[in-house]
Formats: sequence, structure tokens, C-alpha cells
Amino acid sequence: MSQIEEVARTFGVDWVHLFAQSVSFGVVCVVLYRLAYGPILKMLETRRQQIAAGLANAEKIKAQLARIEAERLDILRKADAVYIEEIRRSGQYDDIWQAFAVLLPVKTVGVMGDGRTYDFVIGLRAVTSTDGMTADFYPFDMNFLGAVATRIINEVNGVNRVVYDVTSKPPGTIEWE
Repeated sequence: MSQIEEVARTFGVDWVHLFAQSVSFGVVCVVLYRLAYGPILKMLETRRQQIAAGLANAEKIKAQLARIEAERLDILRKADAVYIEEIRRSGQYDDIWQAFAVLLPVKTVGVMGDGRTYDFVIGLRAVTSTDGMTADFYPFDMNFLGAVATRIINEVNGVNRVVYDVTSKPPGTIEWE
């Protein structure tokens, strides 16, 4: 079977009929274009449009994520500022090697006023260390931790729970990842 016959069979063209009608080679090429190349171009154009639409949607998602990240960073900055301010105010700042707040990637159910909330959790971490290779959590008084938690929840929108990390290093690390 010749290549022409294979192409004819693939595209369902009756070559014998075309040639019997004394159709020129140019007409045969137009027929091939319409039967093979045209649909391929149409398929590629459709796919290009789908990709373009997907990219436009991706840009919208990217902008939305940037907004969400900005909101979360703002929550973290405010909570950390309250925490460090309270440590300084209590006179414990120079006793602590590192202290910081962590915004956890989870939300919890809470109650504020007469309504339920679904907001973020802030983790508080403070450690003492002499070498950085080992560290112990700082033993804050529970009244201090309660006051800090209350202030963060009352002043930082988007937070309804505060926890304190009492993990030593090792087995844990000082930072959260």
C-alpha cells in the first residue's frame, strides 16, 4: 500500500474518485489541509485558549493568596509585638535568649461575645540557652501567660486561641517551621 493510500485511508478520502475527476494536486492538498491540518490547528487553538484562561485564573489566585498572606503576616506582627511588649514590661526580657510568636496554619472554633468564631491560633515560644545547641523553655508564671493570651485575643483580630510551647531542645528545635 502506498503512502498516499495510507493517508487516504487515515482521513477517509476517496483518492481514486478525486483523481478520476482529474482534480489537480493543489486541490488534493487543500483537501488534506481541511481534513488533517485544519482540525489540528483548531485543537491547538482551543488548547491555547484553555491555557490562557488558566493563566488568567492563576493570576487571580496569586493575587488572592498575596492578600491572604498579607493579612496573616499582619496578624503575626501584631501578636508578636504584644508578646514582646509584655515581656519587656514584666522585666523578663534580659532573662530570655529568644522569644517570638508563631501563627499556626490552622483555625479553631471559639466564642467571642455572643457568637462563634473561626480564627487562627498563635503559638508563643520563649527559651533560655547558653550555647544555642540546647535550650529550655522559659518558665513564665501562668498569670503572665494568661494576661498575654487575653491581650492578644482582645487586640489582634483573627486570633481566638493562644498556646505556649514548653518543648526543650533537644528533642525539639527553637524555631518553628
